Amino acid sequence: MITKEIEKQVTVLADGQLQVLEITKIMEDGKEIAATNHRKVIAPGDDVTNETGLAKEIAEKMHTKERKDAYIAKNIKD
Repeated sequence: MITKEIEKQVTVLADGQLQVLEITKIMEDGKEIAATNHRKVIAPGDDVTNETGLAKEIAEKMHTKERKDAYIAKNIKD
C-alpha cells in the first residue's frame, strides 16, 4: 500500500521570521520510496491565512503588531 506523509519543521529566527521546511514522503509498505522538500520563510506581517498547523499557530502568536513594526523598521533601514 502506498501512502503519503507530510512532516513540517519550523525554526524561529531572532527577528521573528519563521523558516518552514515541509517534507513530503511517499511510503510503500512502511518504507520510504520517494521524498520532496519545500522550504519557505514567513516574515512578520506576511499573510498566514492559508498556512496550516504549527507554522500558522506560531505566526499568529509571535507576529504581534510590535514585532511586525520592528521587523519593517529594521528592513527599511537595511
